[in-house]
Amino acid sequence: SEAVHELALGAIAFFQCKTRAGQRVELFVDSERFDPTLQLFDAGGRFLASDDDGGGGGNCRLSRTFYEERNALVLVTSLGGGGSGAFRVRMEETAPTLLELGRRARGQLAPGGADLWGFEGAEGTVLVVSLRAEGFDAALTVRDERGVVLGEDDRHGLGTGCLLSVRLPRDGRYTSEVRAQGGQGAYSLRTFL
Repeated sequence: SEAVHELALGAIAFFQCKTRAGQRVELFVDSERFDPTLQLFDAGGRFLASDDDGGGGGNCRLSRTFYEERNALVLVTSLGGGGSGAFRVRMEETAPTLLELGRRARGQLAPGGADLWGFEGAEGTVLVVSLRAEGFDAALTVRDERGVVLGEDDRHGLGTGCLLSVRLPRDGRYTSEVRAQGGQGAYSLRTFL
């Protein structure tokens, strides 16, 4: 969905959105009049994520996967509070890209961006996931269909690759999330059985 709004000088705009379990959304905020910032909170006011320039040209782009049904709060303001004018908010639902086990997948991330890869797995399978990022700090998380983290690797700036080994607890659908922690660029993701 997409809507155009007006931001007064020094103001903050709030929007509420309802999410579903397993839903992946991308939020975009664009303005030709000011440099927008975007923040995402849960219904209780707990900070979830933010973005300033991930959409390019001073605009915002934020990707987030929700693992439970919830109300989320989107906050839009001007960087430094000194801008005003028209802005556009757009929310798109994105499905995970199919990850073929044993094959290499490639992607490209903007600053603060994330890609979600989905795959089917069988109970007891030991899966090794390798991520190689080209020139940026990346993080890798593997979750089950309920959003439970089975494994996570974030080198915290100590390299551009990640390596995980996880045993799948049951037959079902799983996701691998690749996130740009610092910088941007191309990456490759590979699974080994």
